[in-house]
Amino acid sequence: MTTISTRVDLDRISTEARQVKFTVTVLTLIAAVFFAIGWVTARVWLGVVWSALMIREGWREAQKAQKTGVARGAPRTG
Repeated sequence: MTTISTRVDLDRISTEARQVKFTVTVLTLIAAVFFAIGWVTARVWLGVVWSALMIREGWREAQKAQKTGVARGAPRTG
């Protein structure tokens, strides 16, 4: 039975770990946070605007139906 340390190339991992730049990594994480905030904000804003426009459209349709005296969605008689 072999141990994990004998199956994994620890020297290669150590070499790659030394090549990682701390400042680049931190700046990338900060940029990712700002990107995510912007993406979520855009989606929320789009949802709010879309909902407001749909409410306005419903209001306009209700006003049209009220002017003509026909209620949309009213059951038909006869």
